[in-house]
Amino acid sequence: MKTRLIALGLVTSIGLTSGSVQAQVPQTGIGIRSCGSWVSDKGTYQGYGNESWLMGYLSGLAAASSQSKVDVLQGVDAASIYLWMDKFCREHPLKSAAEAGISLYVELNNSKLKNR
Repeated sequence: MKTRLIALGLVTSIGLTSGSVQAQVPQTGIGIRSCGSWVSDKGTYQGYGNESWLMGYLSGLAAASSQSKVDVLQGVDAASIYLWMDKFCREHPLKSAAEAGISLYVELNNSKLKNR
């Protein structure tokens, strides 16, 4: 329950309709690894772990913000998520995986809100 409340606080504190993510992201585990690591780990055992972590992270954010009635992950396949993350991390190698995940979540959320 505490984790859910922290995630909900995180999602609401960054302002889901903002153009850029300016928040202190609580990070742990793979989330503290850099985007540079995401790119260099691609296709390795660690890379597959990174991808699994990302899907869980996004699912957690979606569950924590489920009151918004917007399913940001509906119709989005894992391959598309990984391609987005690859591009973001190549362009921002010093960002953390958690910051990249938040940026992706915000972009998906904004896209879904526009198409309502």
